[in-house]
Amino acid sequence: MKITLTGCALALLLSVYIPDNHFGLAYAGEAMNADFEKLADLNQGYLHSYRNGLPEFFEGLLDQDFRETSPDGTVLNKAQFLEKIASQANSSEQLSIEAGELEIQIFGDTAIVRAIPLITAADGTTYKGGRYTDVYVRNGSEWFCVAAHLGGTAD
Repeated sequence: MKITLTGCALALLLSVYIPDNHFGLAYAGEAMNADFEKLADLNQGYLHSYRNGLPEFFEGLLDQDFRETSPDGTVLNKAQFLEKIASQANSSEQLSIEAGELEIQIFGDTAIVRAIPLITAADGTTYKGGRYTDVYVRNGSEWFCVAAHLGGTAD
């Protein structure tokens, strides 16, 4: 009987409500909130560097075993991904880009970032890109992207 009561007490403690933060996701304390902020900043840097062909940003962000999966099923490793990004460096049109419908979930030392890129052209027109999911792992105090999955557009 004592084991059952202890188990019930533990279940009750684990079911305590944690309020939502400004990302609409649950967090526990300032350290977790700092992780959300860091991941949101990394995500914005990812979008900007991806669109503007800046491979140097990704050098330190991507894990050595990073993989990107495209909507057509093509899988790129880190070296192939960096080559792809570098080939975009000569893009003549610099557009602004930000994450729409940003969701960040943290599970210990693993985080999942989901969003839709919102791309604004020079004339002010905003376009939606394809939904994406990025997976990050934390090593010490740093987050590294291990996987990116690009989906198609949902118009």
